[in-house]
Formats: sequence, structure tokens, C-alpha cells
Amino acid sequence: MTMEEATAGDRLDVVLFPWLAFGHMIPYLELAKRLAARGHTVTFLSTPRNITRLPPVPAHLSPRVRLVALPPSTVEGLPEGAESTADVPPEKNELIKKAVDGLAAPFAAFLADAVSGGRRPDWIVVDFCHNWAPAIGGEHGVPCATFQIVPASFIAFFGSRSANAAHPRTSPEDFTVLPEWCAPSFPPGITYRRHEAEWWFATSKPNASGVSDMERMWEMMESTRFAIYRSDDEVEPAGAGVFSLLSDLFQKPAIPAGILLQPELDSHHEDDDSARPEVLQWLDKQPSKSVIYVALGSEAPLTAKNLQELAWGLELAGGLIARTMAERRVGVEVARDDGDGSFGRDDVAAAVRRVMVEEEGKVFASNAERMKRVLGDQRRQDQYMEELEGYLIRYKDTNTPIVPNGISTRFNFDQQFTSGFIGEQRRGEEGCGGGGRRGGRRRRGKKDRKFDKSKVRCYNCRGYGHFASECQKPKK
Repeated sequence: MTMEEATAGDRLDVVLFPWLAFGHMIPYLELAKRLAARGHTVTFLSTPRNITRLPPVPAHLSPRVRLVALPPSTVEGLPEGAESTADVPPEKNELIKKAVDGLAAPFAAFLADAVSGGRRPDWIVVDFCHNWAPAIGGEHGVPCATFQIVPASFIAFFGSRSANAAHPRTSPEDFTVLPEWCAPSFPPGITYRRHEAEWWFATSKPNASGVSDMERMWEMMESTRFAIYRSDDEVEPAGAGVFSLLSDLFQKPAIPAGILLQPELDSHHEDDDSARPEVLQWLDKQPSKSVIYVALGSEAPLTAKNLQELAWGLELAGGLIARTMAERRVGVEVARDDGDGSFGRDDVAAAVRRVMVEEEGKVFASNAERMKRVLGDQRRQDQYMEELEGYLIRYKDTNTPIVPNGISTRFNFDQQFTSGFIGEQRRGEEGCGGGGRRGGRRRRGKKDRKFDKSKVRCYNCRGYGHFASECQKPKK
């Protein structure tokens, strides 16, 4: 539905409220722009400093995107003017969560004012941390959805409250193996290392805000009408059926919105070279295949020693590494110490040579080019947005049931874990993720297949070939 096609009855008024990190705010802003381009009105909420630091909204969309600053609260230990995770060291991120909780009252006042002024939003879309927002929306009859900017497989690994209660993870080691609800469909190599598992385990513990990240996420998933993901089938583990899995885990629709890549340049300024970001202008001047992208994470802390090893490794390799989607062989991950995540210069150099010098590099280049074409297929990305738009329009009435036909009894955590479903439904079928817009088809149910447990690892005894619920050894 384009702006010209949107009828008055189909036009939405949506409030977007991201977590106070630019890695979240930017995708939320991209979602705002895409909804605005389809004729809908969007209110983007954050704090004053964050609003001023956002990229400008294209002029042709700005009438439909309203940026509203909520007054931040004072939090002991948080530096003055710190309004995002970019303003504090990693160890103080939990204070930003406490600051987010201080936005509950201003948010409630904003919503009450909007409703009393005859501007009741159709939807409130919030991030993982706003566990108090759905209740406030409910007081005014405004439904909530959650928009997760992390990979959908990340949330699947997290799992629902009931899944974790049935199969408790009580130590960091429990996060270094696939959880039982992911094991039937996820590739066995997609797990976390010890240093990453430490972070995962920490999310289950209360932080300075008094609430754990895991509890926040569970409350959000339980109190919102459906979950939107900044993802699509092409970037999730092949064959894992992540969106069906998420619908089953949380018993509500899991809707991909596409990857929401920022356009290189707004179409209204195509002839203005000065508007092109400086880094892209620099890249345009480099010879083909002469630059390697080193991805460390948007806010990943890097020690001075690791920075030195990275520089030496690049020097040894004779050039500048992409750490992404290793399962699809479009990049290579530098070998890291399993305990603390550190890496050495030789590891960096070996990874660079593997991509840029050795014969295997041709495979990576070919796969990356193919992935570029797939992710750059704007028609396909538009289809994801069209499906999301359809959900927002159809289910804005809080009295309309929203349980899709695709949700199954796959996970009955009151009994022993089972690996079968009543039938797996593709997005695009009536009642599931798009209501038939893309002509979905039904696949044969997994209950008709024999599941090979040989690669399943029990996180009770660490043995293979059975789930923890089937383990005969004493429970740890």
C-alpha cells in the first residue's frame, strides 16, 4: 500500500518507542520512515539529546514522522547528559535501563494527552525494555506490539518463560549448547562460547534497575499482541523455521519486517554527491576488492591489547574482516579465546588470508554477491513490510482475536518435550503473517519425520544423543 493508495480508514497512527541505544533507535527510525512512506503517521519517542542526534528524516516523509522528546529522569551514578548507551561505558548500561524506567510517567502523560486531545494512537510499538508500556497502553485502549531489532534466532535461543521453567539454565555452561526447543531445527554449530555465555547468563540476573533483561523481555512478549522482527527468512539459519518456532514458543505471531537497510541516498537527492555519506565517498575511490570490513559490534568494548593485535594482524595479512553469517559462508570469524574472547594477530592474519588470498575466498565472494542480491531485492523487502502493515491494520481493534492458525501444540512444557508439530504453516496463509498476501503453502508436518538426536547435547550431563529431560543421571 503506497501513500497514494492508503485510504482514510486504513491509515494508522503508530507510536514507536525504542531502547536508548543507537543500535536500536536507528532501526526504529527506519521502520518509522517505511510506515510513513505508506501513508501512515508515526510518533517517535526518545529523550532530547537522542532526538537531536538522529539522522534527519527525508523532507518528503517528515510531515508524517513526529519526533517527540520525553524528559529524562535523574539517576544516581549516571553522568549528566547521558541519555543513551553511547554516553556511558558498558558497565553503566544498567543505569540506562533505570533511566528508561524513569520515562514511564512521562510516557503515560504523553499518551493521556494524546487520547484526551482526540489523537488516540492505533498502536504502540516498544522495545524489549519497556515492560511497563503495555499496561499504560491498556489503560487507554491502545494495543502494543514489540519490535525486536536483534536476529529472530537470538530471541528463539532466549526462549519463553515456560520453556526456561521446564528446562532451567542455571550456569553459563548451559548457554554454550542449543536449548532443547531449538535443537530439533537449528544447525548444531550455532551456539555461544564461554565468554559470550557469561553475558547470556547475566541477563537472567537483576541489574541496577531491579529487573533482569530476561524478565523484561518475557513480560514484553507476554503482554504485547504480537512480535515484529527486524529480520527475514534469508538471514536466519537456513531450514530452522525460526518464525514458526517463535510463534510456537510465545504463542503469538512472529512477523518479520525485513532487514530495514538504510537506503544509500534518499531518492530525492540522487544528483547531490555532497549528500552521500563521507565513508561511502571514500569507498567509491578504493580499488575493487581492496577493503575488508572489520565488524566488532556497534558498542563492543575493545581492549587496547585487542586493538593492537587487530592492527598487527591486518598488517601481517597485508590488508584490512567480516564476522557475520559464517554458516552461509559470506564471512569468516576470527578465532578467539573461548574463555575471554581475546584474539591474536596471527588469528586475524589467517582469517584475512582465508577471505582475500586463498582459493576459498572465491566461495566467500560468490556467496556474498548472491546475498547482496537477495537482501537488495527491494520488492521482496516491500512484501515483508506489506505483511506487517496488514497485521497492524487488521488487528488494531483490541477486540479482534489475533491467534494465527499456524500456532501449534509443538511445545507442551507441562509434559515431556516433543519434537513434532500439528503442521508447520508458512507465512502468507490465511491467519498467519500476511493473511494470504503472498500465497503461502503448507509444508508437511515435522511429526511425519524421524528426528535424529545424535547431535543433541544434554546440558545436564554434557553427553550427546538425548535431552536433559530424558537424562538418567542426577539433575544438577
